[in-house]
Amino acid sequence: MLIRSRWVSAIATMAVVSASSMVAISPAMAQSMPQDEVSEPSGCELVDDTVLRADCYHAEGLAAYERGELQAAIEAYTMALQINPRHGDSYYNRGVAHYDLGYPEDAIADYSQAIALNTQDEDAYYNRGLARYDLGDTQGAMADFNATLSINPEAKDAQGWLDYIQYYAPDNDS
Repeated sequence: MLIRSRWVSAIATMAVVSASSMVAISPAMAQSMPQDEVSEPSGCELVDDTVLRADCYHAEGLAAYERGELQAAIEAYTMALQINPRHGDSYYNRGVAHYDLGYPEDAIADYSQAIALNTQDEDAYYNRGLARYDLGDTQGAMADFNATLSINPEAKDAQGWLDYIQYYAPDNDS
């Protein structure tokens, strides 16, 4: 599964860099602070605009995911969603991270939220279909793969999964 990144993430990354550069701790301050308190601030909390702050946390989630820090990615996407509950890409990407961590139920919930925000989100339907199949819900998986194909008739992976399910479980109603 692939995470989703849009151009707003690039803008948010610039906001993180700008905000982080405004926060400076002198070497003397760092030495006087307890070691567990000297940490790199995220910078997102310094962004005034709520849309950009949500995008900033989304960008942090993308970066954490790329580093393989899936739990940190989930936390960053969750922060983005607390600020902007309509941030569909954060639901989608949090679903990918949940799935990769072995939590298909949580992934399904996130993909469903992404679909509720964008009924044409073929990737969310496809990934939700995979998670449903993993849980043994072949009817739900088939419905999601069919939804993927209704949005994009060229989605070969979705067609492949439908063919696979129908071949190995021919008693399923299609």
